[in-house]
Amino acid sequence: MEHCEIATTKNGATQANYLCKEIKSYGNNIFGIDGKPTFGYNILEAFAATLGLDGLRDPEPTTVKFKSSTKELMCLPDLENVQAKAWVKFEYDKFNGEIRENVAIKRFYRFNDNAAGSECVPEPENPVGTQFEKDHKYCTEVKYNDGLTAEDVKAWIASKRGGGTSGGGAGGSAAAPKTATATPAAGAGGFPGM
Repeated sequence: MEHCEIATTKNGATQANYLCKEIKSYGNNIFGIDGKPTFGYNILEAFAATLGLDGLRDPEPTTVKFKSSTKELMCLPDLENVQAKAWVKFEYDKFNGEIRENVAIKRFYRFNDNAAGSECVPEPENPVGTQFEKDHKYCTEVKYNDGLTAEDVKAWIASKRGGGTSGGGAGGSAAAPKTATATPAAGAGGFPGM
């Protein structure tokens, strides 16, 4: 993972945007509009545990390079340029007649041994890598809504920037999910190295 942006939505919720080299996962709410932690917060907290962190420092202004621009974003310094594996779920639907993509991070794992956050404690309930093995069978699942098919999405991806992966929301595109163990900030779908 290159950066983890922390942003506030228009309605006042707080979200984590995971910015990796080949995928971007936007809109992962970590605090609701009521200020209470959400399931996304648990994912972020478990991610910190896989990195051996007891907590995360507050976001700091960070210059982030995108393909054609540079932006100043509020990012977590502890999650800059870190190695991890993640279960990435792709979901496709239609909005106003246009296909859109949602790239969701379901869980993070320690890069070197596949430990999930709950397995990174002094005496884990399950052996390291148990959750990864349970989740692994789901890593290639892609969800198609609104009557879309794999063929529809494949054609849409081919029409957008020649394929590739930008991830996250309307106008983004992604390669078909795959299982990979890669170098930092590489991969798309399945369990990529982040």
